[in-house]
Amino acid sequence: MQRQHWLVAAGAGAFVATALLGLPAAVAVDWLAPEALQVTDVRGSLWKGSASTVQAGRLRLGPTTWTLSPLALLRGRVGGFVETRLADAQISGDLSVGSGTSIDCENCRYAGSLASLYGVAPALRNLSGSATIELASLAVRDGWPTEAIGTVRIAGVPITAPGVPPDPGAPSGEFEATVNSKPVPEDGLIEFLIQDGGGPLELTGQLSLRPPGNYELAGRARARADAPPDIVNSLNFLGPKAADGSTEISMSGSL
Repeated sequence: MQRQHWLVAAGAGAFVATALLGLPAAVAVDWLAPEALQVTDVRGSLWKGSASTVQAGRLRLGPTTWTLSPLALLRGRVGGFVETRLADAQISGDLSVGSGTSIDCENCRYAGSLASLYGVAPALRNLSGSATIELASLAVRDGWPTEAIGTVRIAGVPITAPGVPPDPGAPSGEFEATVNSKPVPEDGLIEFLIQDGGGPLELTGQLSLRPPGNYELAGRARARADAPPDIVNSLNFLGPKAADGSTEISMSGSL
């Protein structure tokens, strides 16, 4: 009898999931989307659909498509493969959203300008350069990651002296940051290992992020042979050089 009950429950769950997935996407959005979420030109079904724009506050996504997972629905979550655009950036990955502010992302990728991330990090609004973000795993609870594994690569970032406005004509650098926080400790500290990938500035260090969005960069920098004089002079001003010719650097602020 217990097995029969289990089979009946499983069959009922499968029926409900199938019925929900067959809902027109426009109807599902009207029923399920919070008032703060604005979605336009919704097409397809809850199972496989698209929208022209998706906006929440200052975050505005362009053309968006999704293919949901029935298994996620049976677990009380909405999840599946999503592709979207954020200004000039392309974003894709396996996204899962649960109750409250529970968000999980696996094999997620961002490729576009740093400026396009303004909706997420306003401090990047006027920063030149491009970014490629590849996250094998990201879990967010109550607005802050509880797990983060991945790599961030930025390129085309103008290298200028501290306090000098960005100069599009200045030599540019490439940098890579890797994170492997599983899980993130209770104090929310997330640490990235930083290294350069070319350009006038050789850099190694560590970037630390703390709630609600404070950052601190500590490391060592050394000007390469082709570095402009203002970069060399700025490093000399920061402090004495070590035996390898590098200078200690430290920056902090808020995203």
